[in-house]
Parts: sequence; C-alpha cells; structure tokens
Amino acid sequence: MTWTSLDEWERLEPDPDPVRDLGYAESNWNVSETDQYGNRHLVFVSNRPADRDHEAFIIADEHAVQDLIESR
Repeated sequence: MTWTSLDEWERLEPDPDPVRDLGYAESNWNVSETDQYGNRHLVFVSNRPADRDHEAFIIADEHAVQDLIESR
C-alpha cells in the first residue's frame, strides 16, 4: 500500500485493520523473556523461514513493549 495523500490517511477508520487497511503482512512471532543481570528483556523471533534465514529478531526492554489489548 502506498499513501499518496493526507486525505487517504484521514479517511481510515479509527481502528484500521492492519492487513486490509494498512497493507501489513500477517506474521507470527515467538516471544521469550530473558533476565540478564537484573534487566528483563523480551526477545521476538519470527516464525517465517525467510525471516529466520536473515536472522530477523527484536530484543526489547520490557518497559518498551506495550500490550495493545490492555491499553485500550
């Protein structure tokens, strides 16, 4: 999906569907928790073989991750 104007963005529903409305591809990620020297982190690893081949992963401080369901 390519955005061509602010008008297109403003016409979206307040809670757009990520795949249909925003053009995101669905992907499942495994989440693991780590605790290193008293610092808790979350590690996200993609389930897609193509992503694993590119060593795609995210390491985030626990305070940087927000559960969107709980934050509504």
